[in-house]
Amino acid sequence: MNGARAHPADGDVERPDQSRVPLPKLAVTPEEAAEMLSIGRTQVYELIRSGELDSVAFGRARRILVDALEDLLRRRRGRQIEALTLEHD
Repeated sequence: MNGARAHPADGDVERPDQSRVPLPKLAVTPEEAAEMLSIGRTQVYELIRSGELDSVAFGRARRILVDALEDLLRRRRGRQIEALTLEHD
């Protein structure tokens, strides 16, 4: 390889001291999103289809922004708190 260095693995950044630091993921696959939310993959696709969960297509690949997952959880949490408040009024 005449002294040339291979590129760092995807998601890693090579630092001058030769160590690699993993970069945080900006987007995940529907399967990864399902695992992160502890729900099924089918339910993730239903959330995407309904418009409740934003996603981005890259050709046939679909990715979900980590921010979109956090937004989904905040909205759901807000609705649950609101429903509980209305029940006690």
